[in-house]
Amino acid sequence: MMESVNLEAMYGPNWEAVRSILDRAAVLTTAETEALAEAVAAWDVAWDVAWYGAQSAAWSAGRPAVWSDAWDDARDAPRDAAQSASVWDLATDDGPFTFADRDLLIGPWEAVIGLPPTLTRS
Repeated sequence: MMESVNLEAMYGPNWEAVRSILDRAAVLTTAETEALAEAVAAWDVAWDVAWYGAQSAAWSAGRPAVWSDAWDDARDAPRDAAQSASVWDLATDDGPFTFADRDLLIGPWEAVIGLPPTLTRS
């Protein structure tokens, strides 16, 4: 029997966006997967800096579930987008996780699939 999980406790107040990304990732077409791979490659140069800022923000806010071992094996657009969504509300002008970092991490996903409807850029 599957245990009930409090997604807000696990992923923060943007859990619906995380769920939306993961649900959508489960049904990606081959063309979408290829487009995401190309988009990630185009963004890859600055990705490490953005990822580090998001990871620091997640751990500081007590949201380490996003960086669990199950997600450490692949550097892919769905994971990056879900991680960005989970710490969306933690982005600040000064960092360590900035608005630019947040937008960089979700950028490939947004370019190919679109921004989850529950996320806003305000």
